[in-house]
Amino acid sequence: MNNTLRTGFWGGGGGAYGHMTYDSGVAQLRARTGMDLALGANESDIMRITSGGNMGIGTTAPSARLQLAAGTG
Repeated sequence: MNNTLRTGFWGGGGGAYGHMTYDSGVAQLRARTGMDLALGANESDIMRITSGGNMGIGTTAPSARLQLAAGTG
């Protein structure tokens, strides 16, 4: 049984910015080469993975493989 789903995110220039894919039990969310992947809520970034592989929570510009910003509450 082939259960494949793919949807793309397209920009004004006609190129894909990223895609979501589900295939053979693996779900993937990917950004285009050279672009960051950001997850957020309430119009703000919560987590960002840079194109270089750094991941930050509470920061939009992580400078280490894992960077956690100090919370306020």
